[in-house]
Amino acid sequence: MSTATEEAGRTRELVLKGALVIQRVAEVKEELKKALDEVDTLMVNLVETSEMDLSCLQLLCSAHRSAVGLNKTLTRVGEADARGIFKGAGMIASPGCAFACDQECVWAGGEES
Repeated sequence: MSTATEEAGRTRELVLKGALVIQRVAEVKEELKKALDEVDTLMVNLVETSEMDLSCLQLLCSAHRSAVGLNKTLTRVGEADARGIFKGAGMIASPGCAFACDQECVWAGGEES
């Protein structure tokens, strides 16, 4: 398994490792869904990610949208910055997120909540 979790109460850090590419999107989706079902705050750590394609970027955005809809928090932790990947995919059209209008996109290097 290329993911790890660290849990403290209703908060969990999900460490995603290796290549986050379309071949792993189902696996990563299940990890995100399971974690969001179990906690109120999910911190996704991308530091040990070697690469990421558009399918996984979209999955992270979808997970964030789901978290907002469930009144939960999904944030990025660590120093990994997906800004270049998002920009290359043409996904940086505005500084904000339609589902968290008061903050910059946490995936693209904005402030974590």
